[in-house]
Amino acid sequence: MSSRPRLSPVLRRAAQLSPTEMVDLARAAHALFNARLAFAKRPAKTVVAHWLRAQDTPPPPVQRPKRADDLARVGSAIRTAARLVPWRADCLVQSVAALTLLRGMGYWPQFKIGVEIGEDGALFAHAYTTCDGTVINAGAVDRLVTLAGPMDETAGPQRPSTMAPS
Repeated sequence: MSSRPRLSPVLRRAAQLSPTEMVDLARAAHALFNARLAFAKRPAKTVVAHWLRAQDTPPPPVQRPKRADDLARVGSAIRTAARLVPWRADCLVQSVAALTLLRGMGYWPQFKIGVEIGEDGALFAHAYTTCDGTVINAGAVDRLVTLAGPMDETAGPQRPSTMAPS
């Protein structure tokens, strides 16, 4: 019988991460912390309005080249860190964190809020981030009606006021 302590599955998986994945996870946790802090210090509508306005301003230029896997890496790191941090990191916090990371990398991400009406009539709202047509921090968003944020091919139906009558 071994006297070595057993590692938890989380620690075992962390030990298998590459240095790049560890840095991505640390940056994502830091961005999630800052996003959570922003919502703790200000009303949600103020934080959301800031990011909706920021979409009209290009990100600052960066000196590093963009990599083909940047978007997937950011999305994966945000989702993983959100499961591990000890505070609530729901879709709104994840979206703001993804915006911060991507803008810091020189990308021009888009912040969106969409809604869906369930079969039982319940309203479901979801915040998500897209970049270059890729959804960063959400699963399928094709059934959502985008209420805030730019309209594009990732969002499914457009705002109700701009939808053509059927």
